[in-house]
Amino acid sequence: MTKTSIKKALQRAAGGAEFATKSDIKKCLGCGNDRAAEIIKGLDFIRFSRKKLYDIEDVAARIFDNTEAS
Repeated sequence: MTKTSIKKALQRAAGGAEFATKSDIKKCLGCGNDRAAEIIKGLDFIRFSRKKLYDIEDVAARIFDNTEAS
């Protein structure tokens, strides 16, 4: 899996947006709260209303780095 393919999958889960919520990440990866929280821990976010929006580039890089290390 490449970083680009991860980014495209996240964008599809987020409805084509450049930012994803924790639930978008969970939906894309098919994981639970713990795994999603581990991925986004320490990433910068934008607060919009009651949501935290994470840059898809940053999330994709974090996922790629975690899969590469495994």
